Amino acid sequence: MNDPASYVLGALLMPIAAAVEWKLGIAAERRALEDMAPPLSRSV
Repeated sequence: MNDPASYVLGALLMPIAAAVEWKLGIAAERRALEDMAPPLSRSV
């Protein structure tokens, strides 16, 4: 898949992915994973 169209598609999808992350993303810097979501073993 070295077609130039794949690079164009990737370039077009990057701003969309950035917008989704900006809208749905959470601030996770210097936070433990358990502070953001409970472990799966706890919910069973």
